[in-house]
Amino acid sequence: MSDYPPIFQSIFGAAWDQLPAVFLKHYANRPFCSDVVVIEGTMAVEMSWLTRLCAPLLRLSGALVPIEECDIPVTVTFRSEADSAAFCFDREFRFPDCKPYHFRSAPIASIRPGDSVLAFDGFGALVPRRVTKTFRNVTQESLELSFVADGAPETLTATPTLTVTPGRFEQMHQAGRA
Repeated sequence: MSDYPPIFQSIFGAAWDQLPAVFLKHYANRPFCSDVVVIEGTMAVEMSWLTRLCAPLLRLSGALVPIEECDIPVTVTFRSEADSAAFCFDREFRFPDCKPYHFRSAPIASIRPGDSVLAFDGFGALVPRRVTKTFRNVTQESLELSFVADGAPETLTATPTLTVTPGRFEQMHQAGRA
């Protein structure tokens, strides 16, 4: 039994204790444990026009789900690792008349040369690419800015080379551009 709290507890903060039981089970994985949580349900898969154009390439690379449909049966397996604080999502989409489609998210520290990842191309779009080499860089500096955009509070966290806004990653030289 681990003495560590669930990985997502710090993300939900004070609201953790008020979450419904189903959410507590859904986000129960702990670091440094071999926890596995399996969720079953259905999902609507939607794509932007650019993703639709790239769907054949995406299908070959396994980088994103390349089919757009509604009410798709999905199994999501959440795994934490006994020897690290890593947390992985493994998703299985069962589209009609297709073999199951697997999509896995893993912590950046586990990425190795030869893996397929989404990366910025020379035009600012995220595209599937093979990792050719890796390096470690411990960032000693970050900057967090809070502001109001379109009437809603937003937070921007930046390191010397990357900015992270809710639901979006940007190269630093592109930060703030529409």
